[in-house]
Amino acid sequence: SSGNNTNTSGNLTDAFLLTSRHNSMDTNDIIVDATSNVTRMDQAKDVDDLFVDIVLNSSGNRVGLVSFGTGASVDLDSALTTDATALHDEIAAYAPHSADAQRYLCGAMETAKAQLLAAGSGRRRAVLLMTDGDLKKSSGNTAICAGSPTSDRAKIWADAVHQACNFTDAAHGNPQGITFYTVAFGPEAGNDPTIVANLTLMANCTGGKFASGNNASELSRIYQEFASELAQSSIAYEFQRATIAENVESRLYGDSSLLLEYVPSEPAAQQSQITFTMQTEQFRSCTPTVNIPSGLVVMVSHIISYSGDYWTKLLAVDGAVVYNLSRYASNFSELGDPYRVLVPPELLTAGDHTFSLALGSNDSVDVACSFNDSLILTVGVNASTRRSPVLERLVG
Repeated sequence: SSGNNTNTSGNLTDAFLLTSRHNSMDTNDIIVDATSNVTRMDQAKDVDDLFVDIVLNSSGNRVGLVSFGTGASVDLDSALTTDATALHDEIAAYAPHSADAQRYLCGAMETAKAQLLAAGSGRRRAVLLMTDGDLKKSSGNTAICAGSPTSDRAKIWADAVHQACNFTDAAHGNPQGITFYTVAFGPEAGNDPTIVANLTLMANCTGGKFASGNNASELSRIYQEFASELAQSSIAYEFQRATIAENVESRLYGDSSLLLEYVPSEPAAQQSQITFTMQTEQFRSCTPTVNIPSGLVVMVSHIISYSGDYWTKLLAVDGAVVYNLSRYASNFSELGDPYRVLVPPELLTAGDHTFSLALGSNDSVDVACSFNDSLILTVGVNASTRRSPVLERLVG
């Protein structure tokens, strides 16, 4: 007899998403392609939605929302929640503020930190913040969290860094255990060395990451990468353990055997053909293009997939699905996860081929794949010298 013991493991994440609603967010300078741009606000809403979906794809994680840039105050748009629909509704309502407001980033961080600390311990705490420009107002004094309003740009940024890092000098660390992920959002912030340096300091002192993005694809990749890192580090899975009854006897006899008939699909090496194994560069993308040079015959091919805490769920080659884990279950926690995914060699003829790889914990939501994935090939190539005819004896 046997039974199942179900346990849960994992370190769940609480993450706050901080978004500017300064009137500069109405600037139409986020490049989509060679002929079109979108406003910073529209792009921020898109990547906020992406972040929410990825983080909440892992059961038990929570996301909260704070917006700033509406004056010397901030808005707690949503406390920590698992309700993705409510979060998306709040994000959809975001609009640039019309007044000459400031980017009150330190106040936004202060609000998010208070919510995270009030939520209790035992969960990972993180903040993803962005700014599309300088914290100093264009005119007049700028409010700060630790001191009187000032027009000194260095003091304004030092105040924001202190709010993230909780230190007065570089020797101190991050005592509250809140990790900051920071983004210089768009060309104005990304091209300003002071903004980049201070956002980097906020990330470094808390064990987080900084990134800068000027176009839609870069910003989407950044938010996807940061969200996936938070989700992967905090997945809670259930596992089953079989308990076997005592005093059960089994024997394996000397003449016991298993007979397996297997006809490999890969072609065998032919006469005058030399085989060798090669590996592509790391993909750096979920949809890489791989070129098979003319003269090579692919015999065996595998995608090496670094899925981390997720499952490799789907692989397509030139649009044709060759591997789909959803055929076996909708929730993958009951299934194994392949590290090497077989690619039918007959699909890899000479020329360019586009691969599409997806990860997830179930069949409904995709997360970012690893940038370290690659393709390993065993190929055959014709030898440069021909075979001689069969002779009576060896000469020479």
